[in-house]
Amino acid sequence: MSKYDSRRQKLIIAASRVLATNQGATLSEIAEQIGVGRATLQRYFPKRQDLLREIALDALREIDKALDSILQTDMRPEESLQMMFELLAPLGDRFSYLVSYPDLMEFTEVAKAYEHQLERLNRYIQDLKARDVFAPDIPTAWIVQTIDLLIWGAWYAVDSGAVARNDAALLASRTLMRGLGR
Repeated sequence: MSKYDSRRQKLIIAASRVLATNQGATLSEIAEQIGVGRATLQRYFPKRQDLLREIALDALREIDKALDSILQTDMRPEESLQMMFELLAPLGDRFSYLVSYPDLMEFTEVAKAYEHQLERLNRYIQDLKARDVFAPDIPTAWIVQTIDLLIWGAWYAVDSGAVARNDAALLASRTLMRGLGR
């Protein structure tokens, strides 16, 4: 990775953290919060929309990498779900970003990547339903939305210091598999 690409990637990650908690942040506010000048940020992303699109595409690539790891294993369902949370919980701020900005789907490449990812996750959930991991009467879309919320919740709990990083994936997986009851 070139120095330019490395710097660009760091800016994308830092900006995504800002936007996860301040969706309306301007380029100036983002630049200030991540410790760079606005001109520096605009050199990489001339318009706010350029930055938003790149954050979305980067998040989708990272999530795809994690899904690849999960879907290409022969783990027991419980293990694969915990691994999913271990890999995706650190990306919770980016998950939040993707669902918080519906305008992102106006970018064709973002919409296509998101749809592809959603199809993969739906197939994974369908497979788990076929293996009696989830009740067949629970809509797949509900399970997917619950996973999204647990990923963001795990990230937020760790980021705020409420839960230890090592515990977050297990708690999210346990919550999904068994609910909050005893």
